[in-house]
Amino acid sequence: MRLSVPVFLALLFSAGTAAAQSSPEAPPDQAMAALRSAAADVKAPQVQKQGAITFVSGGVGEEDRSALRQMAQGYNLRLMFAVQSSGEYLANIGVTLVDAQSKTVLDAISEGPFFFAHMPPGRYKLTVANDGKSQTRSIDVAASGAVSPSFYWPQGT
Repeated sequence: MRLSVPVFLALLFSAGTAAAQSSPEAPPDQAMAALRSAAADVKAPQVQKQGAITFVSGGVGEEDRSALRQMAQGYNLRLMFAVQSSGEYLANIGVTLVDAQSKTVLDAISEGPFFFAHMPPGRYKLTVANDGKSQTRSIDVAASGAVSPSFYWPQGT
């Protein structure tokens, strides 16, 4: 799925317009309350857990990307997904991690172009999939620091 102009701004604009249309005499504080309510409806990246792995994904819109940037330090695996020639971000990417004992330790969908996971140290086989086209890499997660591979797919996938 390719991402376009941030939806957040459109939601804020439509909420402000709706508030103004529904109550033309609404005081500015009520209009601001409507904008805050619309902003609260925008889903912030949610931390999830599978087994021993904690992860978060997203990055749809600048506010979401900003929130993820602030969270990045807590994760030792940081993935990014985009189109090869344009750099256009991608979402709905399958992410699978298999440990050294061939056990699948994570099977998730990245809701945006960024996927961060906190992993136990070790060697993993990482497979990411977009529209039926997958890429696989071996990664080593150390006890300190972070691994930050980026994945690109050709235009038109």
